[in-house]
Amino acid sequence: MKNTTAKLNKDQVTITMSLEQYTKLLTLTNKTKDAMYDISETYDLRLSDVQNLDTLSWFLRMSMGFEKNPDSDYYNADLVLPKFKIAKITKKENK
Repeated sequence: MKNTTAKLNKDQVTITMSLEQYTKLLTLTNKTKDAMYDISETYDLRLSDVQNLDTLSWFLRMSMGFEKNPDSDYYNADLVLPKFKIAKITKKENK
């Protein structure tokens, strides 16, 4: 996941990733789409679908640099944007 960068500039984000990571993101997105289709048609969820959803969640977290909310002690806390990157942008805007 080290090849992915997310550059934050005011109200824009530019994400750069390798073609391999981009392809993996597409594959995981399609697996999620298939799982959601099955859920809507049968109201059932296979364990492999749960695994695919978990893998997509992990991949997005790692590749996009999202972090667990440091203000929460809850194990399954929401993810947040990295504070150090947001802080740098805020300081630039205030100059």
